[in-house]
Amino acid sequence: MKVIIKDLSLGYNEIILENLNFEIPTGSVFSLLGNSGIGKTTLIYTMAGLLKPLSGEIINMPKRLSVLFQEDRLFESFKVHDNISAYNDRLTVAEIESALERVGLGGIRKLKIGELSGGMKRRVAIVRTMLMESDLILMDEPFSGIDEENRKKTLDFIMEEKKERGIIFSSHSPIGIEDDYIVL
Repeated sequence: MKVIIKDLSLGYNEIILENLNFEIPTGSVFSLLGNSGIGKTTLIYTMAGLLKPLSGEIINMPKRLSVLFQEDRLFESFKVHDNISAYNDRLTVAEIESALERVGLGGIRKLKIGELSGGMKRRVAIVRTMLMESDLILMDEPFSGIDEENRKKTLDFIMEEKKERGIIFSSHSPIGIEDDYIVL
């Protein structure tokens, strides 16, 4: 069932985005594009149910979401493996190691998050998000801090793990795999 954004207005003390209307087909890859400060993150937070819209509605939003925030939101003193498995305890060590390998992070499963670079942390956060059990994935600026070589590996991993789920990206420019997008 497609997600429908109908007459949606967002903001805090003042309106940031007004009268948004668009549809996201089930299982599609959709990008929310726009400059910094335009309201992409506010829209992601609203779609995730973390903010209430000023007006309008989001129809058919799945209940089971995986969300990648702009901040990695990893536990610095925990091992990489524990940061991933905390959100899906059905994962095996082999599944986690394979996922890490596919984004260029093979062999780091036992390291603490605090020992990793920013780009490595971002890829761990992406692996965690993609391995969660969900019906829709929201990703806010997923490739910030990731170099071009690892961006390609990570993008391939995302598409392999997508399965039937839809993905909604926010970004400054097209990701290159969208079925559709809207410029905010």
